[in-house]
Amino acid sequence: MSVSPQPRHFPLRLIAGGLGVFALFAAAVFVVRTGDPGPAPMDAARAEERRAALAELRKRDTERLNTYAVIDRAGDSFQMPIERAMELVVREYAGTSPRAVPLPPVPEASPSASPVATP
Repeated sequence: MSVSPQPRHFPLRLIAGGLGVFALFAAAVFVVRTGDPGPAPMDAARAEERRAALAELRKRDTERLNTYAVIDRAGDSFQMPIERAMELVVREYAGTSPRAVPLPPVPEASPSASPVATP
């Protein structure tokens, strides 16, 4: 008695699964493309307000970088122009040579305290 081979049909579940994955992908693309539209467009008044705030910030920063001021007289804290501060630092360290900073001593580990095996 011989067994005749059954004809192989393309499984319907495979087609349905492929279509399902494609549908999920299409839905994800749709959600991403039509999701949050982002921030509302800025009107001219808000843009001008932001430009003025930026100009004020830059003016204040430039003033701090280029003027002398007393920050805390009791604590001897003063402000000086950045160029002058850099000159003083260069002058202070001009006569010194760079030297290596010694590393702190490494504590010796006891064999029972170290679970890592050494190769």
